[in-house]
Order: sequence, then C-alpha cells, then structure tokens
Amino acid sequence: MKKQLWNDNWKFWAGGDAFALSWNAPEDALSVNLPHDAMIHEKPYKESPNGGNTGYRDGGYYTYAKFFEYDSSLKDKKVLVQFEGVYKDALVFVNGDFVGKNHNGYVTFNLDITDFLQEGQNELRVQVHNGDMPNSRWYSGSGIYRDVYLLTSEGVHIEADGVRVKTENADSDTATVLVTSYINNDTSSKSNLSIQTSIYDALGKQLVQRTDPYVFMSNESRSIRQRIIVPTPCLWDEENPYLYSYQVNIVNADGAVIDSESGSFGIRIEDIWS
Repeated sequence: MKKQLWNDNWKFWAGGDAFALSWNAPEDALSVNLPHDAMIHEKPYKESPNGGNTGYRDGGYYTYAKFFEYDSSLKDKKVLVQFEGVYKDALVFVNGDFVGKNHNGYVTFNLDITDFLQEGQNELRVQVHNGDMPNSRWYSGSGIYRDVYLLTSEGVHIEADGVRVKTENADSDTATVLVTSYINNDTSSKSNLSIQTSIYDALGKQLVQRTDPYVFMSNESRSIRQRIIVPTPCLWDEENPYLYSYQVNIVNADGAVIDSESGSFGIRIEDIWS
C-alpha cells in the first residue's frame, strides 16, 4: 500500500459528543499538527483525581478533525487511515458517518474509509474519550499522540503492514526465512498474479528473488508463504544488529507491479525457537 504521512493541518478542540445536534467545528478550534498531546494543555492542580501519575492533570474529552479534498487519485482505490496511537477510546467518523472505534490507547489500528468518501470536501473526525479518573499509573497524555497515515492501494493489494518474516533455520552457511504475505483481491474479477519477493543485504544489494504464480478469485483473501534461502547469513544479535531488507511485489498478468511493501528484518537464532 502507498503510505502518506497525514499529520498536518488538523483542527482540535476540547469536548466532543457523537450525538451532538451541531456537527460543525467550533470557530475557536485550534490548528494543530500531529502528534499532539491534549492533556498537557490541562491546568495541573493538587486535587486532581489522577494525582502525580499524570502530572496532576485531569483527562478529558477531545475532538480532532481533518478536512481534505477527494480527488481523482483516490478513484477506484482502497483508502484506509492508519492511527499509530490514540489515547484513548477513539471513535472515528467520516462525513458524519461512524466508521469504527478503538479502545486501546497503545496499539496501531487501521480503518477502511473507502465507502464513506464523497466528491468534493471530506471530513475525518476523531473523538477521544479520556475522562476516566484515576487514569493511569504514568503520564499517558491524551489525543492523537502518534503519527497518522493515509493508505491507498488498488483493489488487489497487500494488507497494511501485511508481511511477516521469520527465521526457520540458520547456520554459518545458509539461513531459511519464511516470508508470509497477506494478499486481498477486493475486486469482482478473478486475477492471475505473481508474488515476487526480493531479499537485500544491508548495503541494498539484492541477494535472492523468488517469484510464484497464483490465481485469486474475486473477493478472496489469502496468506502466501514463501521460503527463501539466504546464503552466508549475517546473524543478528545485540553485538551485531545486522538488518536485511525485503520487498514484496504483486505483479499482474501484464508484468506490471500493482502493489508492493518493503521493510527490514534480522536473521535471528531466537526466532527458530519461538
């Protein structure tokens, strides 16, 4: 999936109610860039039920909104929003329609907003409910305190963060790594595809490439497992944190790459035992 940082030009205000009669952003809403901590703006006081764990600051209810134009680049695309961290109890809306929620303040979550978009201006709204007190054993902050990304892809795509690499065997001569890729065909047509996986060393030199053909039926999701031999591996440990990189491509019947994902990994003996 194409991943675009989406931190700039958000509106923020205290308060928020999914059942409010007025849905417009207030005139005194602040313009903020993410990551943003709403709790730090609360006035500390000695009697706060949160106590010293949160700097004697109360939690609260907060709203974030981002306004963006729907343009031709999004047409026929799968569109998701990835939140790396919202503390906590987040409710997410697009153009006033409820899209999804996430209660855990410490995990990344993705929401598919494809079917909620409209021509012209769109609004993504996040309501954060962090008013429970006492709140935490440490300073949690409040709000969208980590990065937000806009994820876009074709109908046939790799899931967001949908590649896993695990060491199966390793010695000084060779290592076997298992690359699992989670592929979705969200179209109404059968697709003839190839999954092409390349492994690179720390300098970016390609070491090995494997390509396997598959047929995906309409609206089919599948995990593709590819075992790849890496010659003379450099093992990762605390003294030598050596990282390889991978790139997984989805290649259509015409030979064009329609989606890809890349990342890094270490070849670790510890992975064999887990």
